[in-house]
Amino acid sequence: MKQLRLIRGEEKSIEWWSSLDALVLKAMTIVLTEHLKPVLSPQCFHLPENGGLKEAIAYSK
Repeated sequence: MKQLRLIRGEEKSIEWWSSLDALVLKAMTIVLTEHLKPVLSPQCFHLPENGGLKEAIAYSK
């Protein structure tokens, strides 16, 4: 993996990954999500199939 490029502006900073690094990170995310799905809490609402924002709001009520 290449070094992350950080571009700083006056109001915000941007992290710039190389396209190959981004592809590798996406592939790792897909593989690890499927591998870890049985042990992850159903309350991880940011994950696909866990209900998203609507479920998180319903859970918090």
